[in-house]
Amino acid sequence: MEAAVVGAAAGRTPPEEEWGPIGAREFLNVVHDVTTWSLQNFEDSRAPCPANVHYVDWAPFLPPLFRISCATLPPWSVCQPERSLRLRVDPDERRNALWMAHGLLAAVQLPMPHGGPGSDRRARQRQIFRGQNPAGLSWLVARMQRWPNAYREACWISWEEILLPHHNRAAGVVA
Repeated sequence: MEAAVVGAAAGRTPPEEEWGPIGAREFLNVVHDVTTWSLQNFEDSRAPCPANVHYVDWAPFLPPLFRISCATLPPWSVCQPERSLRLRVDPDERRNALWMAHGLLAAVQLPMPHGGPGSDRRARQRQIFRGQNPAGLSWLVARMQRWPNAYREACWISWEEILLPHHNRAAGVVA
């Protein structure tokens, strides 16, 4: 993930086989939108993400984006309605948001130890979006409308499936 972000920041298109048909600037916008959505919708959850559970084992091998930072920011307020990754220095929040972004964006995500086989990008998206706050999902879907159409069609489940999780099952029953 870090290599793709750093490369995109330098103007290099991320590898299509891993991240889909998207340019450097658009990729950075998608990462921004997905990590902001993650920070806005998962912050209250105190359950650790897999990146935290295995952080001690992986720390020596993690890229700098995931490493612990000692700086702190003031708590969220209405004066700063979006909680973007750019403004977060808490290492737990950054790791969780980047782990979520990788899960939603990457073509392949290695399975966690004792977690069963890995799944494809769209299956992970369905799993992550299932049962999430409708207001947060609506916010993300609105942001997705600014992403390139070819990228959305190639790499994302439809907005109907995000907002109406029973949409696909009902369509399958009718057909």
